[in-house]
Amino acid sequence: MKNFIITLLLISFNVAGLEALGLETESYTFPDIFFVDESNGWIAGGYWSSEGRLSGIIAHTTDGGNTWTVQLKNPPGTVLRKIWFSDINDGWVIGLGPVETGVFVRTDDGGQNWSWEIDETFYPVSIYLANKNEGWIVKNKHTSGYGKICWTQDGGRSWDIKLNFGVGQILTSAYFLNQKEGWVLCCDGFRTYHTADGGDNWDIHDISGEIAPSSICFIDSQEGWAIGAKDLMPHYVLHTIDGGKNWETLKEFEDTFLTEIYFSNRDEGWIIAEEGNYVMVSNNVILYTHDGGKNWQTQFETEKQRLYGMHFLGNKKGWIIGNNIMLNTVDGGGIWNIMKFPFSSDETDVTPRSKLPITWGFIKRY
Repeated sequence: MKNFIITLLLISFNVAGLEALGLETESYTFPDIFFVDESNGWIAGGYWSSEGRLSGIIAHTTDGGNTWTVQLKNPPGTVLRKIWFSDINDGWVIGLGPVETGVFVRTDDGGQNWSWEIDETFYPVSIYLANKNEGWIVKNKHTSGYGKICWTQDGGRSWDIKLNFGVGQILTSAYFLNQKEGWVLCCDGFRTYHTADGGDNWDIHDISGEIAPSSICFIDSQEGWAIGAKDLMPHYVLHTIDGGKNWETLKEFEDTFLTEIYFSNRDEGWIIAEEGNYVMVSNNVILYTHDGGKNWQTQFETEKQRLYGMHFLGNKKGWIIGNNIMLNTVDGGGIWNIMKFPFSSDETDVTPRSKLPITWGFIKRY
């Protein structure tokens, strides 16, 4: 049962979630955003035409997100969900294609040209591009439900399998500090897989309490955090100080669905979350902690728009994007500015609320 739930959470947004919107006009949804500097950034997601046709879309900005230019809008039936750029030229995007296929897209010229690869067996869930040539991709198989971790030394043109998993071992998320060290989450047995030598060897550690982890981050080789759930609810914040060998529960959320976590240092962290349950969501929020995850406060909330992806540069400038909403800050989150949603002629209707002082620190992209 838990394996099925995790798979549903991973893919429901991409296709089924868009279909459920019942769109009658042209519409865009972007689950991820990535900036390499204060001016140049990319968004990726799905585009619904007024005729009801779905296509993947990638757009680029050169002015910090005020205006966007479409770089790619195809193929039909595709939704893109994760972006990573190592520099202004080299980037990867992953998503889901038609008929249960996986999509891997890459560029080496800043998005002027994109090359597509379709995987008819596996769908990707996480990527990390360390530099122009070296990077990781984590995938799951559609039918029998098992994952694999792959490594490239030529920019994604070819891949070496570093770890294969068995049936039912579905991978939910990954976090890499660099090209050598990283952690991968597996919902079967509620485990973390850790490598410090580029995938030649892996340490396996259990997460206690039957909590299925869904997002993870580390600030160094020893200290990290994860979020996860027992079945559908409740959700938990977990913490380790020994590289994932042991985990303690810091916080339980009874009526809040946690989707993404990040810490900039051992004290300050952020979570994108939805308050409510799977039947009714009351608010979409950004949660903030200043004590290492023991206590959390609402930093921003909106009733109507779902929040998906966030990206910060340094300790001041950052962006958040979601369903018909885009925000940015230039003062570390003291004020969140509601930006014009890309390719929309309507003003975004949200109710923002800032509760914390300006001295929040920063979220750094991973």
